[in-house]
Amino acid sequence: MFLVIFIAVLAIVPVLLLGQNYGFQENLPRRFRKSDPVDCSWSGRWMGSEDAFNFYCRFDPEQGKCGKLECSVNHPLFKAHNASLIEGENCDELRMWNLRGKASCGYIAWFERGEYRNGWYKTS
Repeated sequence: MFLVIFIAVLAIVPVLLLGQNYGFQENLPRRFRKSDPVDCSWSGRWMGSEDAFNFYCRFDPEQGKCGKLECSVNHPLFKAHNASLIEGENCDELRMWNLRGKASCGYIAWFERGEYRNGWYKTS
């Protein structure tokens, strides 16, 4: 039980920090707005924390106000492609596979009807 609560807390902490404004990231409308000095880009490989799926994503800054993210996954249990305009006041919200995503630098928390479902971490 403790392990489940601990994992849930670890998954929620980045989401709670999304409301923080650290000032130095104000001019980054097409990128994540939280501090990760390594890789704050949308494009590249993401790993699902709940399913260990590899998601390969491409960012198009020319679409919409904040850009568009197209992702594909090729896993024996799940093969799919989806895309979402990046929206929200801080350009950190998206929707894919019937889930709502809230992003910070290097992390996307995915929710279904307000309940956490998965987290994606940026990997190389």
